[in-house]
Amino acid sequence: MSAIPTFDAVELYSSDLALCKPPHYLNDNLVGFAFEYFQQKLFPEENFLFLHPGAAFVIGIEDDPEDLMDILKARGVSTDKKLIFFPVNNATNNVHMMSSKTGQGSHWSLLVYDSASATFYHFDSYGGCNYRNATRLARKLEATLPTTVPSSSKDQTSDSKCKPKGSHTHRSKRQPVVEAKSPQQTNGYHCADYLLSTARALAQTATEGIAVKDSGKQLHEHVPKAASQLRGDLLKWIKAIEEEMSKKS
Repeated sequence: MSAIPTFDAVELYSSDLALCKPPHYLNDNLVGFAFEYFQQKLFPEENFLFLHPGAAFVIGIEDDPEDLMDILKARGVSTDKKLIFFPVNNATNNVHMMSSKTGQGSHWSLLVYDSASATFYHFDSYGGCNYRNATRLARKLEATLPTTVPSSSKDQTSDSKCKPKGSHTHRSKRQPVVEAKSPQQTNGYHCADYLLSTARALAQTATEGIAVKDSGKQLHEHVPKAASQLRGDLLKWIKAIEEEMSKKS
């Protein structure tokens, strides 16, 4: 199976495009394409970083400090960026995240680092389902992306909708992530649609001078509609980039 010609950093196949039809989940290839589209086409002049989901996953599981620093440096993860967007997935490995064939992953959410406030914000369209995964990722990043979250911050994973087997409500003295009030999906498969629509909306509001912590109104006004149109937009973006790349070859 040959890859669809898009961005150099993205692998995309016809089987991925088939996932744009409901009720399929959008997988890591599609999320990665959308983030690269945001980076290169929607916000090319802004000092934002949209990290590929595969890279975010590797960061979250890397235990060697030196290797972790090498990965972060190679990916351009630093406080020099105004906003950094990390896709969060609850998969146990990075092969075919959100694949019904492998059973890997059942939910996407968004972790955002705001350099101005030195704060991680987690946006989850399904009741804070991925908060622990987001916190795990943020802790891996703290050496490079320091945080100033107050000690009153707490684990927000008590929502019964997504509580995994064997889990328990846990409150610690300090959590590095602020659980933001995110627009909520209305079905079981739109998590990536909300992740991408929220990331795009946050980036847009930032260009208008609105801080992440003050963006709640804009998100609730724009994200639900944007998420409902996201799959159609995604296919249009893929087609446009494919045509652009074909002309260059």
